[in-house]
Amino acid sequence: MGVSRDSGMKKSSRKRKKELEKGQEVPKELRTKIGKKEPERSVQFPVGKGGKGKKKKKPPEVEEKPLQENVISSSLKQEAAGGKGLGSSLWNGIQAEEGAAPGSEETKGTLPQGPSVELQDSSGSQAKPREAGPAVGQQLLESQNGIGARKEDEKEVENKWKWWEEEKKEDGVKWTQLEHRGPYFAPLYEPLPEDVRFYYAGKPLKLSLATEEIATFYAKMLDHEYTTKEIFQNNFFHDWRKEMTSEEQEIIQELAKCDFSEIHKYFVDKSEARKALPKEEKQKLKEEADKIQEEYGYCILDGHREKIGNFKTEPPGLFRGRGDHPKMGMLKKRIMPEDVIINCSRDSKIPEPPEGHKWKEVRFDNTVTWLASWTENIQNTLKYIMLNPSSKLK
Repeated sequence: MGVSRDSGMKKSSRKRKKELEKGQEVPKELRTKIGKKEPERSVQFPVGKGGKGKKKKKPPEVEEKPLQENVISSSLKQEAAGGKGLGSSLWNGIQAEEGAAPGSEETKGTLPQGPSVELQDSSGSQAKPREAGPAVGQQLLESQNGIGARKEDEKEVENKWKWWEEEKKEDGVKWTQLEHRGPYFAPLYEPLPEDVRFYYAGKPLKLSLATEEIATFYAKMLDHEYTTKEIFQNNFFHDWRKEMTSEEQEIIQELAKCDFSEIHKYFVDKSEARKALPKEEKQKLKEEADKIQEEYGYCILDGHREKIGNFKTEPPGLFRGRGDHPKMGMLKKRIMPEDVIINCSRDSKIPEPPEGHKWKEVRFDNTVTWLASWTENIQNTLKYIMLNPSSKLK
């Protein structure tokens, strides 16, 4: 009895194995959880006429795969087994990953293949094969890595003026063509409102326009350490008196008796109001500054548009210097067109000075790199308008 039972179990096991090899579905009882070994279970076979049901140990488990691979491959196999149909290339990929050649007999015998699906367009006709190109993921990766942006940069580099590849000019010659608008001068002084007054010896005193402008330079610095220094005070008062009318010089004799407090408060309030401007007003001011930059901030150099480094003259004010400079507090005078030397090419359009003024001189010197120059009055040094450091002329 025991011998026949064992032989029957062996025959049943071999039959079961053949069914599995032909691709039939694995019984639910033999499935294992992904990534986790289950304890051995006994399988109850149907009861026959001869007696009770026979029990058999579960066959050895197949080597398990990592969780992610198992989930993906099992779901794809289930779709194929259910007849949902996988593309041939995807199905072949699954086969190859499991160790069988795509379309081999080994794979065909393991699981039934789903029908292949051809891509069709909206009209129902078969779509034409497309040329091979980068995958969507590759395109996204290239976009994230800035490859598209680099291509645009490469185009800009191609269009950039490669002046170093041009023929060298004669010794000492820097350019053959230079055209620009000249310097942008600091705005003219706007008089103080009538209710903002200067006081001397406790009494309001109406100042002339030139004297009032220099008084505002000192008033703006009242909260600064400079105005507490004796050398600064002496230099300022000395230069200020030079610009006064004879009547003002007779009245204003001592700096200690001068009261600039109302003027100082006026400029503090003006500064705060400017900071508190609405966004629209600030945008207008920015657009005006951009317009000035566009008009005066570029020149034509040998047929190419080049950016100018500093195109504005310094506004008038009081010289500060570094440390205890002996000239601190002296008046930096306003730069006028009559102080400026223009340099450009003969065949260019010579910049026009502000209305009612003229240039000190117009030169056509192609052995220098500056566009305009003037001499400042504090230390008698030359100041220049030059091109931007990134330009051809340094």
